[in-house]
Amino acid sequence: MPSIPLHLPSTTQIQQTNPLPTLLRTPSGLSLLEIQGTIHTPPLQSEARTTASSQDNSPITPVGRLVFPNFSEATSETGVWTKTVYLYVGLHQRLTGEVKKLAKPLAVIRRRAEDSRTEEAGGDELEIVDVVYYKMIFSSRPEPICLALSVQAIGIAIYNVYFHPLSNYPGPILAAATPIPFAYHVFNGRGVDWLQYLHERYGKVVHVRPNELSYADPTAWLEIFFEPPSASQALVDTV
Repeated sequence: MPSIPLHLPSTTQIQQTNPLPTLLRTPSGLSLLEIQGTIHTPPLQSEARTTASSQDNSPITPVGRLVFPNFSEATSETGVWTKTVYLYVGLHQRLTGEVKKLAKPLAVIRRRAEDSRTEEAGGDELEIVDVVYYKMIFSSRPEPICLALSVQAIGIAIYNVYFHPLSNYPGPILAAATPIPFAYHVFNGRGVDWLQYLHERYGKVVHVRPNELSYADPTAWLEIFFEPPSASQALVDTV
């Protein structure tokens, strides 16, 4: 029966820089990624781009791009950000996944370097590189990016029209849903005329953008700034 000595991680192991969130980092920079499917790689070509540090000159094959949309320094300790992780594959597809804690930690082992082997073993030895406690899992099918963005835009528009704090103010529904109408009229040099038309139709207070109201009433100074304008300020605003 073959017997191979197994050692703990080396204390002289180099600390790798890692762009992943702290929860997913390991001392050597390893992380676990689970995908329900197959990654088809292109055939190897002699002119393929290679890494300068790789000993076997293996070509670089980009798989995708990981994005943690809800991660920030404020949410790093709460774990809220772990519910949504995106893996963008190419230019038109996206996988949606999450971060989960492993039921049992996984140890990654490798062949020990020759200068670190003990004389008693007299042959190959193994050492633990890292112990992984969390994994990123993507169990759903890829979704078109254009579809995901469209659903997100529709959701934002619905929120702006019906649930936004300013949704009760009068104004065009399209202007309340998106800033596009306001930007269109300003870009074409008709912003003032458009605002005047809206006030004539909807009244002294109009919802002109999702986060903006337009007032056509001098008493609005008291409501907005809590004090009436000075004579010089009123002249400037009139001009």
